[in-house]
Amino acid sequence: MGKNLHLFLAKQFANGKPSLFSAFHLIWIFIILLCTVIIVSSLWKYRKNPKTIFYFLLVIWIFMLIIESFKQFWSGSNLVGDKWFWKYDASRYLPFALCSMSIYFIPLYLATSKTKRIKIWILDFICLFNLYGGIFVLLYPAAVFEKNIFACYHTMLWHGSMAIIGLTLLFWRITTLSWKSLFRAFSIFIIIWLIAGLANEITWQVSNAKNISEDKMVVFLEVSHRLKNYFLEMFSDMTNGKFTMSPTQFYFFYAFYTFVVINLFFWIFGGIAQIPFGIIKLNNYIKAKKLEKFELKRQEFAKNNYLNYV
Repeated sequence: MGKNLHLFLAKQFANGKPSLFSAFHLIWIFIILLCTVIIVSSLWKYRKNPKTIFYFLLVIWIFMLIIESFKQFWSGSNLVGDKWFWKYDASRYLPFALCSMSIYFIPLYLATSKTKRIKIWILDFICLFNLYGGIFVLLYPAAVFEKNIFACYHTMLWHGSMAIIGLTLLFWRITTLSWKSLFRAFSIFIIIWLIAGLANEITWQVSNAKNISEDKMVVFLEVSHRLKNYFLEMFSDMTNGKFTMSPTQFYFFYAFYTFVVINLFFWIFGGIAQIPFGIIKLNNYIKAKKLEKFELKRQEFAKNNYLNYV
């Protein structure tokens, strides 16, 4: 069974990995937007019910766990000749990247959903960082596309799920368009960032003392001020090598960059999310004006008829 599943997940694209804004890329963007519209509209009447948010996040969390389980299997699955075996490299595949935070913070929200103060902070973080990570990768997936079919489908399903979470919570106004929401989300990010930096430093010190090779070290959030990091390489690729910075410098730069991009996505997509409520408010205003006009005509009619019969 392991061999058959490995062969299924190991299939490659015939023409290499998908390119940026190829048919594969654009179709996935359309699918994610369509799914978002369906979820937002179909549950619109129940959006204010805490159970709706609870089960919405629970279902997506279970879905993400399932596809991540397949990824973990694929990551450690090896086939040499006709012999299949399992050899897992935790330093490369352990789900401790920034985009993996959903599988840890969603259950944290589910466990604290009845605690008002805590759940607001967690929900704001879940919304904004899923929006940031999901939308960013959907718009620029070149850094995560591979020749492997499963890897590309996984990354689009994973980051698509993130985008759906962020957009849905914004459209339902679970996370409001306010500086408080931004502050709460970014405060949690900074705490995670500092913890990851400390954890990476401790890991480096311990591993160095034991003479463990650098490529075998676990790097939390895939960023380290000691080692090469994924994000620095990604920015180098995006700018054709014009963006150069040491890991230590980038560690501080990325926090600032994240704040800028989150602000940008938050206000753009948050503003778009206000459109349905603006339409509803405008519609209610027009109805109120029509009723007011009708009432004035009714009163005038009643007054004129009263005078005619006196």
